[in-house]
Amino acid sequence: MRVGIHDHFFYQGGDSFTAMRLVSAANSSGFPVTVADVFRYPKLEEMAAYLDEQTALHQEANEIPRFSLWKQGTDTDLQCDKPQLQRVADLCKTSIEDIEDVYPCTPLQEGLMAITTQQPGAYIGRWVFRIHKTVEIVAFKEA
Repeated sequence: MRVGIHDHFFYQGGDSFTAMRLVSAANSSGFPVTVADVFRYPKLEEMAAYLDEQTALHQEANEIPRFSLWKQGTDTDLQCDKPQLQRVADLCKTSIEDIEDVYPCTPLQEGLMAITTQQPGAYIGRWVFRIHKTVEIVAFKEA
């Protein structure tokens, strides 16, 4: 049986058991649908509109504003803190316009940085390689 977007779930022979099977299949495919939703939105076009709306609301709720984690716990507005943002850009050898966000260190990173201030070089990996004499150094550096 073909089901069109305007067809009514229950007019096509759907019932509560079929609704449960539909919900199970929809959830398995990543669509957060409940049996109550099937009863509330029995036409496919209504269900699709509802799911679009729910997806948009879910994405908005999970969106973290840019730079909100960088200055967490302070009253400083990052947009007014151009000198510090410029310092970040300089350290990363880029422009302020190219910076999408700045994240705080994880506790592990913070600990490693604290130890490094007491023991410089403690967590710096260094590997020395011999380059064969036939390698063109200028081309190697450019690569």
